[in-house]
Amino acid sequence: MNFADPDGFDLVFSSTTLHHVPDLNAGLRHLRGLVIAGGRMVLIDNVARRPSQKMLPDWTPARWVHVLGAVRDYPGDVVRIGWRQAKWQLKFRTSAPWLAHLETDRYLSPQAFEQRYAAVFPGARFTDLGFARGLVWDHRDIL
Repeated sequence: MNFADPDGFDLVFSSTTLHHVPDLNAGLRHLRGLVIAGGRMVLIDNVARRPSQKMLPDWTPARWVHVLGAVRDYPGDVVRIGWRQAKWQLKFRTSAPWLAHLETDRYLSPQAFEQRYAAVFPGARFTDLGFARGLVWDHRDIL
């Protein structure tokens, strides 16, 4: 939020970080202000897909979800990266500091992502990336 350049930027890119910003709308407006006319914004962030039809606008998975995922992935990680690296990765992914960090994440649903981001970046194009949504916005006019 404190980063700025009086000349602005031709390209602003952010990948899988905005779910950490406490005030998403203020963060998006700040990023928009960094792009010069004729410039481009590319934003990618994680989204939450929940099995329930009653999806909340934002969601943080419970700690046990992350632990279960780490344990579930361990056998495949052993094959992919070897047992020593897999053991280290399992220890990291189930450590108290990492799990505490994950509890601060706030994931939007895919629909909420597009609604919130489109409000700040009118005319943006969205892409479904599975675990994430992508936005490309060309700054054609001064907003």
